[in-house]
Amino acid sequence: MTGPAGSAEYLRNLLVGHIPVQLACAMAGLGLADLLADGPMTVDELSAAAKARPDLLRRLVRGLADIGLVTLEDDDRVSATEMGALLRSGTAGSMRDLALYRGGPSYTSWGKLEHTVRTGEPAFEAALGAPFFSYMRDHPEDGAAFDGGMTRLSLDIIDEALARYDFSVATRILDVGGGRGHFAAAVLEAHPQLEGAVLDLPERIGAADAYLAAAAWASGVQRSGATSSTRSPWATTCTSSSGSSTTGTTRRAGSCSRSVARRCPPTAGCSWSSCCCPMERPPTAGCVPRSRPTCSCS
Repeated sequence: MTGPAGSAEYLRNLLVGHIPVQLACAMAGLGLADLLADGPMTVDELSAAAKARPDLLRRLVRGLADIGLVTLEDDDRVSATEMGALLRSGTAGSMRDLALYRGGPSYTSWGKLEHTVRTGEPAFEAALGAPFFSYMRDHPEDGAAFDGGMTRLSLDIIDEALARYDFSVATRILDVGGGRGHFAAAVLEAHPQLEGAVLDLPERIGAADAYLAAAAWASGVQRSGATSSTRSPWATTCTSSSGSSTTGTTRRAGSCSRSVARRCPPTAGCSWSSCCCPMERPPTAGCVPRSRPTCSCS
C-alpha cells in the first residue's frame, strides 16, 4: 500500500484492492502454479497447458508479475515466485483453496454489504440465492475450496493456540465447525488426557473421519449413533491413545466414534440454542442435558 495513511493516494490504492484478489484467484483456478512447478515455461507453452488464450494469459501474467506471484523474463518465460508457489495444489502450506474461496463466493457476497446494512438480510443469500451452507452443499467445488481455505487458516493458528491456552483445565473439547479435524487432532495429540470431538455438517464430517483415523494416535474409526434428523450435524468423537472414554459406553483407548449431536425439542423454559444432549449418545427418553436439567430429550 503506497501513500501515507489518510491520504487520497492511500484511499485510491484501497479502492483497487479487488484486483490482486482476482489475479490470485485466476492463477489458482487456471492451475498456473502447478504447471510451473517443474520450471519456467513460455507464455505460449503455459497458455496451451492451461487451455487459455495466449494473448489474454499474457495480460494476466503481467498482472501476476506486478503483485509478485510470477516473474516474466525478456525471453517470454514465466516462473512462479516463492509466494506464487503457495498457490500449488496438494502441497504443505498451499493457499490455493483459500484463493479460490476468497476470489469466488466470498468475493461475490461482499458485493452485497450495503444491501445487508440496509435490510438486515444476509449478503451471501442476496448475492448467491441460497443460505451459505446450503450453497456450499449444492456447489461442491466451492464447498471444497471453503473447506480447504478454512483448514489453511486453522493450521496457521494451531501452534499459537496450543501455546496460549491452558488445556489442562479441560476434560474434553468440542471443535464446532471443525471441518477436517486438524485443530482437534493437534490438541488431542498435545494433551492425550483429553477427549475431543469435531462437530460439522453431514456432508463435511467425512473428511474429519478420514483425517482422525489416519492420525498417529488413533487406531480406527467406528460409526455409531446415526439419526436421520435434518437438524442434526454429525460429530466425530475421539480419545487419544493414552486416554479412555469415561462417558457413554466404554470405548477402547485410541478409538474414534462417530455419533450425532441433536438438539432437543424445546420445552418450557428451554430453547433450541440452550438444550443439547451429550454427543456420546443419540438423544433418547430420559437423556437430560447437564447444563439445563429442565430440558429433556425425546
